[in-house]
Amino acid sequence: MIPRASFWKSEGRLLQGLLWLISALFICIMVITWKASEKAHPVLLDLETGKPVAERPAL
Repeated sequence: MIPRASFWKSEGRLLQGLLWLISALFICIMVITWKASEKAHPVLLDLETGKPVAERPAL
């Protein structure tokens, strides 16, 4: 007798829905974090002098 691949009939739909839910939650958390970091107006400091840098460094 060959065992079945799933425990119940709609397991695939449940797992797919859970995947979409977790993906959407992750994206929402990333957007909220991005907006909060933009709102904070971070100031870049020079490592040698400790004074603010006039322009952003090229990445």
